[in-house]
Amino acid sequence: MRGGRQALSIDEKGNFTPAWVSPNIFAMTGFHPEETLSFGWWKKTIHEEDRERVIKSNSQLQKVDELVVEFRVYRKDGSILWVRDAKRILRNQDGKRFELVGAWSDITERVELEEQSDRRGDARNGRKAGGRTAFDPIS
Repeated sequence: MRGGRQALSIDEKGNFTPAWVSPNIFAMTGFHPEETLSFGWWKKTIHEEDRERVIKSNSQLQKVDELVVEFRVYRKDGSILWVRDAKRILRNQDGKRFELVGAWSDITERVELEEQSDRRGDARNGRKAGGRTAFDPIS
């Protein structure tokens, strides 16, 4: 399983600023670490169907210290990559939040296998596309 690690600093207002990304992010996404540190990079790479959910879930980091989210991102070549994004807030000895560390894991193969399994299960149960059975009325 490929992955990448990152660290973001947290300022006095609770804003996150990318500080460091591991070099293996390139093998995973096709983006160089320097590119991923630019403001807004991650928001732009999140698949449009997942973007709102991911941004909303990340807002929970104002309340909790750990968060795991799975979503799609675009690689530099435009292909889609599924990632598991696990994050943790680090605190100093006074309990003040100072850094967010996290890791992306490539879960594309797992998600694709789950989708194939779901499709096979639907076919065995007489389900068509959209989750309807062959006996459901068409509306």
